[in-house]
Amino acid sequence: MSLVRKLFNVFRRARLDRDLEDELEFHRQMRLRKALDQGLSLTSAEEVAKRRMGNLTLAREEMGDARVIGWLASSLQDLRHGAVLLKRDTGLSVLMILVLAIGIGGSATMFTLGWSATYGHAASEQRLFRKCICVRSGSRGPISTWLFAQQFLPISL
Repeated sequence: MSLVRKLFNVFRRARLDRDLEDELEFHRQMRLRKALDQGLSLTSAEEVAKRRMGNLTLAREEMGDARVIGWLASSLQDLRHGAVLLKRDTGLSVLMILVLAIGIGGSATMFTLGWSATYGHAASEQRLFRKCICVRSGSRGPISTWLFAQQFLPISL
């Protein structure tokens, strides 16, 4: 089954479950009919059909995982559950979201400040170096451009 079809199956889970139940019931009826054709009584034929079908819960789970991407369906179920919990206590939910936003914003700010303090000066020097080396036109020519770049940058090649 293609990945696209599995993605669509996530949103039609109820229909797929009904189809699976119909299919399992069909197979149970076929096994029951086969056992009855062999001359068994109704109760013993039902037992034989049930035994031959095996663990139906396990079969349902395996077939459901084959039709739907398991991690995606599980993630959607977790999101639904989270939304229900967030609706239950709105004040606590707003507080948690604000704390997360402040934490993420603070971390990003500190990272940016640390980055610019550590690498900000070197990055601007490299940009200046590239601009000076790339300029080839002018009355001085490329040699004087190289000397101009060395005058401002302590970079050795």
